[in-house]
Amino acid sequence: MKNRVCEVLGIEKPVIGAAMSWVSNAEWAAAISNAGGLGCLGPNCGATEPTDSPEETGERLRQEIRKTRELTDKPFTVNYLLPIEGIEATYAFAGPVYQVLKEENQKIILTSGAVVNEDEITRLKKDGFIIIHRDVCPTVDSLKKAEACGVDVLIATGYEAGGHMSEHRISLLSLFPQARAAVKLPLLAAGGICNAAGAKAVAAMGAEGAYVGTRFVVTEENPASMACKQAIINAKAEELVEFRGMIGHMRTTPNKVGLECERMSREGVDAGTISKAYAGGFRTGMLLGDLENGIVSVSEAIGMINEILTCQQVVDDIATAF
Repeated sequence: MKNRVCEVLGIEKPVIGAAMSWVSNAEWAAAISNAGGLGCLGPNCGATEPTDSPEETGERLRQEIRKTRELTDKPFTVNYLLPIEGIEATYAFAGPVYQVLKEENQKIILTSGAVVNEDEITRLKKDGFIIIHRDVCPTVDSLKKAEACGVDVLIATGYEAGGHMSEHRISLLSLFPQARAAVKLPLLAAGGICNAAGAKAVAAMGAEGAYVGTRFVVTEENPASMACKQAIINAKAEELVEFRGMIGHMRTTPNKVGLECERMSREGVDAGTISKAYAGGFRTGMLLGDLENGIVSVSEAIGMINEILTCQQVVDDIATAF
């Protein structure tokens, strides 16, 4: 039986690397694509220093797209953060990124956001983009809405995932079967998928592929620091801490910043104040390896990650389920 995700995206194996801020770059994305999956350039891909300039953000992305094409002749995707209506800054950064995607003829993009921006998705489709859509806070209704807007592939993410976790706190086991029954599009599963066993479980629910983050952080090609990778290998699921963020919730290994944010969240401190406490934490903790002052955002399935693998090994293992 042909796999619809592979057909739509032009890839061999329906395994997609997640759009992770700071810990995605050309080498990593190309390694996943060369392994037969779909690599992804996430926010701040390839960068080591922050910038407040929308134009510089766009130009950095342009260079990383070109570098990825030098490393692979296979398809890869680029994360496009959907601008949020009423928040002008999101449009300021989205504009240059959108322009670069068009100028560089980047056909496959991965849209993400806390809400479905219908106008933006319509514009993307008119410009000929193939759209993989990941709702940060997915519900059956939000996935149906994205399908109606004309996206090509959907991702249903459970609360087990790393990064920004859904404010609805719905597990993948609960969300995915409902989503599969409600939408007709090719549907990927995300959240806690680290190996073939987890992939087989979601395949049994009708998943046509996997969207994977934390497992791909602990690979040889990923730019995350060795301190970050080792922290993921060493941590246990029961030790992880969670706290409120500006979008949904966050989960991190138990370090100084994470524990302080958890305390504030428990005491009812507002999300804006908590977000300031971990601002820049992905870069500090995951990319630079300063575990004292940064955070290491992870899936709660980290107990299954006990060694550093190559992207080829991860793709091959997970792809056996589909």
